[in-house]
This record gives sequence, C-alpha cells and structure tokens, in this order.
Amino acid sequence: MTESISKEQERLEKITAFLNELTGTVERLKDLRNTVLLDIEKNTDLTLEENNALSREIELKLAETGPISFDPPAIIRSSGTKATVADVQKIFPDDFISVKDFNDRYGTAISDVSINFTRRELEHFANRGMHLVPEVAEISGKPTNLAWMVSSIKDKKTKTDTPLLWGDQFDVKKGIIKGAWFENDSMVTNLHLGNSYRLRTKDLVASTTSKTVAGQAGILCTFVESLYRGIVMPEAYKKAIDEFRKDYDKLIALEQSDWQEASRQLVKYKALEFFMENSVSSLNALLLHEMKTGERLLDGKRTRNNTISSDLNVLDSGVFDSRGMSVGRWWPNDADSVIGSVCSCTGIL
Repeated sequence: MTESISKEQERLEKITAFLNELTGTVERLKDLRNTVLLDIEKNTDLTLEENNALSREIELKLAETGPISFDPPAIIRSSGTKATVADVQKIFPDDFISVKDFNDRYGTAISDVSINFTRRELEHFANRGMHLVPEVAEISGKPTNLAWMVSSIKDKKTKTDTPLLWGDQFDVKKGIIKGAWFENDSMVTNLHLGNSYRLRTKDLVASTTSKTVAGQAGILCTFVESLYRGIVMPEAYKKAIDEFRKDYDKLIALEQSDWQEASRQLVKYKALEFFMENSVSSLNALLLHEMKTGERLLDGKRTRNNTISSDLNVLDSGVFDSRGMSVGRWWPNDADSVIGSVCSCTGIL
C-alpha cells in the first residue's frame, strides 16, 4: 500500500513540474510577443538595412528566452488515464459497438477487448463522426480472417432483407467461394482482425476521393493532426507523419512512373499502418454497425485499405449497396471518385 502511494506521489510531482514549466514558457512567450509588437510599432517605415538589424535584434531576444521546446511526460498520457468501457459508453453513447454486439454477430463468447486510448483522447475525438469497433485477432485458436468472418456471420441478411456480402465473392456457409478473385491469394486471405478497439470515421474523410493512395494517406496525416490539436499526440504518430511527408513527392511521382513499385513501397509506411485499415477490419466495422443500427455505411463507396494483393494492387472494401459488401483491388495511381479512405486507428498507450 505504501509503495502504491509513493508511486502516485511521484506521478503527481512529475505532472506538477511539467505544468510549472509550461506556465513559465507561456509567460516568456507573452513577454517576447509584447516586445516584438512594440518594436514593430516603433519601426513602421524601415530601410532594408534597418529591417535586417531589427530582425537580428528580435532573434537575440528570442534566444534570451531560453529553450521553449519540451516533451510532456509520458505519465500524462498513460498511467491512470486509460479509458474504460464505461468511459467509452458515456463519451460515445450512440457510436460504441460493444463486445456483446460482436458476439451476437458472429456467435462468439469473447469477454473483453482492450481499449488503447486515453479518456482524454476519446473526449477530444467526440463529435467527429467516428465510432469504436471491437476486434479480436484469434478465436479458439483460429485467426479471424475473411473466411472465418463470413462463415461465422449470424443473421445472414441486413435488416432490410438484402445481402450482407457480394454473392460472387462470399458464401455465408463456406466463407470465400470458389472462383472469387482472391480465393488463392495468400496476401488477402491471411489478413485478420486486430486485437483491440478500433476508432474509425464512419464515412470517407473529406477530399480523399479522386486521389491516389499517396494522396489519400497525405490527407489522413493532416486529419490525424486535426484530431490531436490541443492534446498530446503519440510520438509514434508524429514520426509516422514526418516520415511520410518527407517522401510524399517521391511517392506521388513513383505512382505514375512505376505503380507496382509504388505499391511495394507504400505499404511499408507506418502512416498507412496506423491510419488506414485492412479489408477484414473494414468489413467487420460495416457488419457490426449495420447489425446495431440498421445503417449501411459506405453505400456505393469504397475505402482504400493498407494492404496489397499478390499482383501488387492495393486492396479496398465497402460498396455496401443492395448486393452487399465486397473486397476490390486497384492500382495505387487510380483516382476514382468512389474510392476514398476512412481514418482508422487502434491507439497507442
């Protein structure tokens, strides 16, 4: 008990020290801003030489403020802040798909799924058109891949009595049917669900249609930055965004000059791994949401996925129309008006 209290005191001391540092930094920036504004007001009509002298003076004043970059202690994001199921139900009352919903859809009996988001993160993400979807990577020793998902579905029709899945790709008794384009494609059939709750937009992120894969990933990077505006973003996300942006122009050019090599390179980037999803995760989210709400997401639309087929096409999924959902494949430089991308991530604690 004494050790537990000591750790909590240490955690609070770290947070207090960080907040004191933050307060001091804000005050130094306010002083610098006021100084610079006064200098500008006094010097409204400067020669080039005078302007350069003023610039040097401002640079010196900025240096005098001392270092103003700092990293918030990880303790603020992690210990004691992990969201619980009760938190999620309160924050996302209409957009939370429960473990029970998962069990009802597939006839399983899982009892828990981890949530890799902090309570503060989820509160910040509320009202952004997102929902939380449970995923389990393995059930009874079997991976939750496409074949497992399709053959495990209970209630084979939608609430409006239309098919859940395209009949030329899936059979609700056998899973993937003979003759489906991905029947013998191990790069597709080996895909499976993750092992935690997935936070994803219910619709395609604005402006991601009519874009190449690199173009869509670039927009998702900006979207994720907007999600985290005002709170601490996981360092791994920052690095993934910086890495992708550094190579963005090169990837755009490669998509046009050698689409196959572009596919190979694109799926190596953490930005696609973190902010997109594979086809099984996509179909799982659409299936669970339809069962819970009766709403067919991505009706007539496709979301680009973060994996490729053996012939190096980039996968996509969706088009939840009267025929049901499907898995497709396109060149990475195809910029079709019905193919965009949802933003989808599992969180990092």
